Amino acid sequence: MFHAYATLAGIRPAAPGFSKIRITPQLGPLTSLRASMIHPSGGTIELDIAKAKDGRLHGTATVPPGIPASLTILPDAEPYLWTGGTCNF
Repeated sequence: MFHAYATLAGIRPAAPGFSKIRITPQLGPLTSLRASMIHPSGGTIELDIAKAKDGRLHGTATVPPGIPASLTILPDAEPYLWTGGTCNF
């Protein structure tokens, strides 16, 4: 299952023990994706994403409190950075 989270949802550790999180979703032909992954320190990493008709991705990403995270939506490659909670994009 890790490969589904790591490849499609793009949820990967950015530091040992998932102390930082990197999210780079790659939906391919999918038009939407929801993923929820347990975090080692407790809580969950959640991604709810949909592809609009113009091809842009929109949604939310949530990480446990106090965990630094980055979300990169390709092809823009300009990361959203936040610590804990939800990021709307």
